[in-house]
Order: sequence, then structure tokens, then C-alpha cells
Amino acid sequence: MQGPKSVCETVIFWDSDQMTSVLTQSALYSAFSGSSPFSGAGSTSATGNLSAAILISALIIHGLTPGPLIFKQHGAVLYRLFGTMLMANLFNLVIVLLCFSGAYLTTQSMFTVGLMVGFAILGYMMRKFDYSIVASNITFIFGPLFEDVLRQTIVLFEDQSGDLLERPTAIALVFLTAYLVWRLGFGSKPKILQEP
Repeated sequence: MQGPKSVCETVIFWDSDQMTSVLTQSALYSAFSGSSPFSGAGSTSATGNLSAAILISALIIHGLTPGPLIFKQHGAVLYRLFGTMLMANLFNLVIVLLCFSGAYLTTQSMFTVGLMVGFAILGYMMRKFDYSIVASNITFIFGPLFEDVLRQTIVLFEDQSGDLLERPTAIALVFLTAYLVWRLGFGSKPKILQEP
């Protein structure tokens, strides 16, 4: 694998299609590491975060190649995306009212409205104290899958979950989980996980 300086040196000799591919790799590198491999070549450093990585991945999944030619090649799609984001920002009040009415109409109870407001406050506090909202959304998605696997494990061990800790793989995973919770929750975060 080429290092950042060798990538910068070989970009000069490539045509525009290969340049787009390298810039896409640069954007992904920037999104995950928080710095650009091209920053040593006299360009400004483009810092990124997990949200940028997810956006770039979504563009790639939908067949758009992020890079300098994205507006020339896929301008209509991007302008529709920008228009949608502008409409969402203009109609925030309508969206909030729809959230309240949707929460009420599902069960016709004020409890669900209060639950929605509670989660809105939780989301605001997470943003205020710099918790990763993307990570919490991923956790929210994988939570039911974890519960299903946990239920299957309990059924396999016939409600004797203590037997699970007699297996070396399970013990290693418990210690690894405890270490990661301590390291990411209380210790200093690795540079790749720090958001700018």
C-alpha cells in the first residue's frame, strides 16, 4: 500500500478518472482519520468525521463517485438532495408538529408524546455534551438484533447463563467488552474516534 507522499506524487501522472478514484480514497481516509493524506502537497487539510464517512458511503452505494467532478456528472441528483435539505430546514415547525401528532396518533396517549419529548431532550443533551449521535443510532439499529441473539443464547444454555462463563471464548469476549467500554467511555479516545 502506498503512503500519503507516494500517493501525492503519483496523482500528477494520472488522468481524471483515476484522479477521481484517488480523491474518493482521500475523502474516505479523511473521514476516518480526521486528516487528509494530501495535506503535505500544499493543499488544505480536509478534516472529516463519522457523519462524513456515512455520507460518502451512501453516495458510493447509490452510484455517485465523490470527487471534483461530482457536480458535473451527477448535478441533478445533488441539487435535489440540497433542495430536500433546504425544504426540511424551512419547514422545521411543520416537522415538529407532525412529530407531535404522529406520536399522539399511534396510541392516542400523551405518554408517547412525553416519551418523544424525553428522547428529544436526550438527543439535545447528547449533542450538547459531544456524544456521537451516529453511534447511538447504530446502537439503536443493532439493539433488537442483540436481543434476539441473547434470547437464543439463553435458550441454548437452558436459563443457566453461568455455564456461558466456563467457555474461554466467552470469557475473552467479556474481558474485551469491558476493556472497550472502559477505553472508549472513560479513557482517552483514540484519534480516529475523536470528532473535530
